[in-house]
Amino acid sequence: MQKVKIKVDDPGKVYLLEEYGQITYIDKMINLVFMTISDKDIDKIKQLTFVTKVSGSRKGTLQVV
Repeated sequence: MQKVKIKVDDPGKVYLLEEYGQITYIDKMINLVFMTISDKDIDKIKQLTFVTKVSGSRKGTLQVV
């Protein structure tokens, strides 16, 4: 399992990513989705038409300040 951040150009289709892993956070302002996925699914996600970039995510956590 790997944590990744996915840049999308159509936030309305983010629900389609749920079949590849667990969505941990969605940032609607900058169209980023953070997910935990299997290594074998990275290439499948890159082929989706609304996905513009897939990259590794840092191990940090989100905190409310």
